[in-house]
Amino acid sequence: MKIASIKISLIIALFLISLGGLMLHIRIHPLIEKHQETIKTEKEKLSRIAKHQIPEHEHKHGVKKSTFNWSHFPPAFFGILSVIIAPIFFLNKNLAPWAYLITGMSCIFGTITMTHFSFINWKQELSFFQSINKSLLADIIILWAKFAIAASLYEIIIHSKGE
Repeated sequence: MKIASIKISLIIALFLISLGGLMLHIRIHPLIEKHQETIKTEKEKLSRIAKHQIPEHEHKHGVKKSTFNWSHFPPAFFGILSVIIAPIFFLNKNLAPWAYLITGMSCIFGTITMTHFSFINWKQELSFFQSINKSLLADIIILWAKFAIAASLYEIIIHSKGE
């Protein structure tokens, strides 16, 4: 197998693992969250209808609102960089160091934020078995598999002689 075909296979693998991670993240932590806003009194409801804040046919228990969740934006941003920018940058030898840097930074950022999220949401006593199965360790391992792909790509690109 030639170096060029290995490089393309690794770029596809990097794209797919990054896309899978981004899709998983957005499914668990959506950027736009819908929630029900409760209207407490009939007077408040009539006031909002008059001001055209809600349609008249809206359900009597409340209004569905969408809000952008800024706390979910940084991981999604790194995910988009990993899906779109890094694979494109790896196609060019001069941009490969930047792609490697982007991938490395996203892995470090992801590891820190997922570990922090696991700790702050821990509800049980801490045991070895629980820490393996109930934390985000599996997600962090997948994230570092992405880094291994990027490191292999970087080494192939930097040390290949125009192949």
